[in-house]
Amino acid sequence: MSSQTGVRLADPDQDAPAVAAIYAPHVMASVASFELEPPDASEMAGRMRKTLAWTPWLVAVSDTTVIGYAYAARHRERPGYRWAVDLSVYVAESRQGEGIGRRLYDALLPILRLQGFQHAYAGITPPNPASFALHAAVGMTPVGTFDRVGYKLGAWWSVSWLGVQLFDALPDSPAEPTSLPELLTTASGRAAVRVGLDPGPPDPDARAGNA
Repeated sequence: MSSQTGVRLADPDQDAPAVAAIYAPHVMASVASFELEPPDASEMAGRMRKTLAWTPWLVAVSDTTVIGYAYAARHRERPGYRWAVDLSVYVAESRQGEGIGRRLYDALLPILRLQGFQHAYAGITPPNPASFALHAAVGMTPVGTFDRVGYKLGAWWSVSWLGVQLFDALPDSPAEPTSLPELLTTASGRAAVRVGLDPGPPDPDARAGNA
């Protein structure tokens, strides 16, 4: 990736059109997604806001152009699953093979650890060697397969699930995960989120040492 490319937290109002455009080909012509109709920018903005109320949604930007994105979503809605998240990453077709997905995940995973999540998972529809390689590179290993679970483009498709435990050991009594908005209310949280992201403007609260 060039020096003009970086990763930052997404802004739904600003980034939704570009994110929707990146996602659309995956919906229309592949089984990377099992959606059948690509969401428009308004729908995508709503999804981004819902995600950002709990977990990060990041975009990779080259100069002023969004060229990829990654986010974490709730693994399941029932409360016992709240320490687990599902990851997704999509890169513009013209920028694939440049390490953008890895850059996004390298920024995303530390934030999830800071929030206190314990597990991250990703579902991949084979064959997709590039996606399997990316997820293996960030420590994910196979945990199971849903055999021929989805029907799209005239065929049944399986989904392979990979996972990673985010800490060496699971706590006996885990602290509640911290939502992203809560994390960003503190100077220390804002500073930590910036690790791996583009340097932002100086934070007055951070200079003052407020927490």
